[in-house]
Amino acid sequence: MDQYNIGDISQLYVHFLNVLMDENARRHLYNDQSLFSRYDSGALSTDDFFNNLFLRMNCCLECYIISLIYIERLNKAIPGIVNATSLRNIVISSVVLAQKYFDEICYKSEFYASFNQLSVWQINGLEVEFLCRVHFSLAVFAPEFLSFYNRLRALCAASPLRERGVRIPEIVNVAPAGCPLLKYVFSPQEQQRKEAFYRQREQRQAQLRRLPPVPAPILLQPPHPFPPRRAPDYYLPPSLPVASVAPSLPVAPMAPMAPMAPVAPVAPMAPMAPVAPVAPMAPVAPVAPMAPMAPVVSPVVNPYCFSAPLPSAAPVVEPYCAPPFQTSANGMEANRFAQYTTNPYGEVHYPFVIDRNSI
Repeated sequence: MDQYNIGDISQLYVHFLNVLMDENARRHLYNDQSLFSRYDSGALSTDDFFNNLFLRMNCCLECYIISLIYIERLNKAIPGIVNATSLRNIVISSVVLAQKYFDEICYKSEFYASFNQLSVWQINGLEVEFLCRVHFSLAVFAPEFLSFYNRLRALCAASPLRERGVRIPEIVNVAPAGCPLLKYVFSPQEQQRKEAFYRQREQRQAQLRRLPPVPAPILLQPPHPFPPRRAPDYYLPPSLPVASVAPSLPVAPMAPMAPMAPVAPVAPMAPMAPVAPVAPMAPVAPVAPMAPMAPVVSPVVNPYCFSAPLPSAAPVVEPYCAPPFQTSANGMEANRFAQYTTNPYGEVHYPFVIDRNSI
């Protein structure tokens, strides 16, 4: 089926759903508490929903007919589930399943959810709910499709659709003996209608090409989302005085300056007094010779005791020296010298041990 039948299919689609809802409302068969009635977006009207469905879905027209077969199966499984509250969610679920199963085209879930203003997890939940209700029976065979298509052609003879001139082409099975093969048969009137549709579309496209090009919009700098930060005053240069733009007033002429008085002559400076001569310095007395120093007698130092002589002012304490040869605990011969001395401040030097082998 060609795209020029989209107007007829859309009117026939809505008429079939209205007939089904009127029948369910008359019987009062089902108190709807399903998932299809929970996600109701009141911001989008039903007319806008169907306009978006037939203009943006981008699927073959047979998918809409197959979606009606799915809706009829759902209504038979749960009588009365199709009502005004659950209509849009049932329709979008059936069309999405028909497109995925027969067209083998799968768009993102965000695209399908935008038709009824749903979220991704909501449209996915509706698909699963629909599959469970129809017991995952999505296959539509040729005899069933042909029978349902002839029912739709019979609805075109009803008063509301006949007055609008809604017609769909006839479909026949060209291989009745073997594998069924369905084919559309266009009557002469249908062929003329098809040619007129494509001729008008080419004229509209040619008219659009003759339109003058739309001037490019003036690109404005987008406003800042946040006001720019103002630099502190101590970062800014000193501001200069702004010249006034008001007209200047006439300036009165300046009076002539008075002549300057004569300057008195400067008196001459008095002569300076003579400077007195400096008296000579007195002779310096000769320095007496220093007395000879007494010879310093160095104290006797034990060659086995490493102790320096103390100054004469400090009290000298005779050092105590250990025997020159002693045997350590491990059997090694060592020289141990212990010295106890006291400095002028009363501090005691503790003994230390010197190993002869380390000297």
